[in-house]
Amino acid sequence: MKTTIERSVAVEILHSLVKSASFDNVHFDTAIAEGSAALFLETKAHGMSFADRACLAPGLQRQFTVLTAERKMRISSIPIKVKLVGNAH
Repeated sequence: MKTTIERSVAVEILHSLVKSASFDNVHFDTAIAEGSAALFLETKAHGMSFADRACLAPGLQRQFTVLTAERKMRISSIPIKVKLVGNAH
């Protein structure tokens, strides 16, 4: 049985959770890339990477709630809903 490296959770359990949840998959396209880059100045002081911004950008552009375990992604200056899940750090 495969497990995730960081949390030691069985991959099959994660697949089951994702399939049973109501998630929208968002393709990383030019608009998301540009939105990610545009968030740089606002997120730089919080130590966010391009990957962090790539998670926030679709939520901001499409008014989705972003699910994350990263507390740093809850920046009050960005008008986006961020829900902390799991063992947020």
